Amino acid sequence: MDLEPPEVEEPRRRPGKPDRLLLFFAVFSAAILLGIWSATALVAMDRREDTFHSARLEILGAQRLLRAQTARTYEVMQSALTITNNWLKKNSGPAGTAGFADLMETINQMVSFEDEPVALRFVDNAGYLHRPADLGEENISIYVGDRDYFKALKDQPPGSIFLGPAVVSRDSGAEVLPVVMRAYPNRYGVGYIIAAVRTTAFRSSYDGLLISAPSRIGFVRGDGTVLMAWPVNEWVGRQVPEISDLAVSQAGNTRGRGNATPGIVQNGKSLLAYIRLSGEPIMIFALFDTADLQRKWLLGMIWPFSLAVLTTLIVLAATVWIGRLMRRNQAYSAEVAAALVQAQAANVAKQDFLANMSHELRTPLNAIIGFSEVIEKEMMGPVGTRAYRGYAADIAKAGGHLLGIVREILDFARIDAGTFRTGDHPVDVRRCLAQCTDLVRDIAAAKQITIDLDLGDNLPAVLADETHLRQVFLNLIGNAVKFTPEGGVISIHASDPSDSSPAGALVISVADSGIGIPRDKIDKLFQPFVQLAGSQSRSHGGLGLGLVNTKRIVEAYGGAVWLDSELGAGATAYVSIPKSRLGKAISPETPRDVVAAGTASR
Repeated sequence: MDLEPPEVEEPRRRPGKPDRLLLFFAVFSAAILLGIWSATALVAMDRREDTFHSARLEILGAQRLLRAQTARTYEVMQSALTITNNWLKKNSGPAGTAGFADLMETINQMVSFEDEPVALRFVDNAGYLHRPADLGEENISIYVGDRDYFKALKDQPPGSIFLGPAVVSRDSGAEVLPVVMRAYPNRYGVGYIIAAVRTTAFRSSYDGLLISAPSRIGFVRGDGTVLMAWPVNEWVGRQVPEISDLAVSQAGNTRGRGNATPGIVQNGKSLLAYIRLSGEPIMIFALFDTADLQRKWLLGMIWPFSLAVLTTLIVLAATVWIGRLMRRNQAYSAEVAAALVQAQAANVAKQDFLANMSHELRTPLNAIIGFSEVIEKEMMGPVGTRAYRGYAADIAKAGGHLLGIVREILDFARIDAGTFRTGDHPVDVRRCLAQCTDLVRDIAAAKQITIDLDLGDNLPAVLADETHLRQVFLNLIGNAVKFTPEGGVISIHASDPSDSSPAGALVISVADSGIGIPRDKIDKLFQPFVQLAGSQSRSHGGLGLGLVNTKRIVEAYGGAVWLDSELGAGATAYVSIPKSRLGKAISPETPRDVVAAGTASR
């Protein structure tokens, strides 16, 4: 008999489902990335606003401080100029005899130079520095007639003031900020009075004043000319459009009294704060370049941006890895599906093979067993040689053994393949147990084994296939006979479920006085094709499927099978049939039956 498994078509991948899952995960990853970068954008916008807001507060505070310092300095300088010019006018009359030493003493009494170190210089009408002899200074010829203040005040009336941009003094060599007044005509030859303060007095106050970004601070005259700027010296004496235009627009308010109102202007290039001195044509400014603030903001975003980039890379890597894993799992699932189809085809082929084997083996075995029994019993006439009868008996015995093995294999295969079908017909347990006992009576008689049937009076019917129950009981009783030594006792017990089990199950036990089983090896007996090692157990033959089939049949009906044994103390097999499989009680047809195998007849 040549059996081949049927051809198996490769399973086709179900289109769409894995792809939809992968697409869902990709969309989910994209949503995560969108959330990450949206959060990063919100953080960036918030930090940019914080950067510019902090810069506004800082720059407004700085220009207020600068206004206070500048106003104090200019007040001291103008006071010194006014006092000096009045003194020159007063002492130039016929009664005037005071010298410059008296002037300096008068100025020191009226003006404090401790906080604002202002220097006074005098220039004659020819444009040369004038050094009074009574001050003890050496008269050196230094020409300043080319300075802006000299040219601007030359034709102005006495008392006129010119605010000059910062210049390098030709006397001391230091950079100073001059305020010049046209002097009244006097007998001392002074045409111009200069009050100057070193720019370092301002710049020392600027350091560390603005820290948000590199800054620019300074003063602007009403006509837009930058008087002093730090740290950008190239602006001094020039018109800077952004700042000068603002100073010119503020010049109309220079005649007002009281405090000027500060302002702030922000455009694409800079953040500029300004405030004018009350009553003076001077505007103080402080500004940040927008590019510097943007640079500070971007530097502050390095860590959030780096974290967003790192998270993005991790999400992308995880997406790629999971996508590959899903593809790999998809391929693996296809392989498993193909293997499952092949296994199912192989199982179908096995079923076909077992069905054919059942027919091919049972038919000749039945013929062999039948004809051997005919020869053994001389049904067709006497056999010439008596030995042939013994041979025929051996053939029948061997054929019956082989038929039993085939039956066990086929039962195991049916149960294993899931083709086993339970029944629900009422079965008389007493009668079934008695029939099974009769089947092993000859074997038990040969070994002088006593079988004791202890069955209750109100045993319920079992809703099952009687063939299945007979196979279960026959396996258990047959094993007991097989492993019980000569002269032993086998006890079969079944009682009313209400008496034996709180769950209402029917429990049937088969106990023998055989060789027993070690407790640690009992579970192995319920594994297919497993037999315990040892010459005594192996001498009984068999495939090791009897208990396996018994357990699976009983479990198919919702019951249970277990063993209780110790080595050398016999074994007891229990079968529990659940209440759901029990019917009405069946009255006993015969009293308690004690079968003595030694006296039983066929």
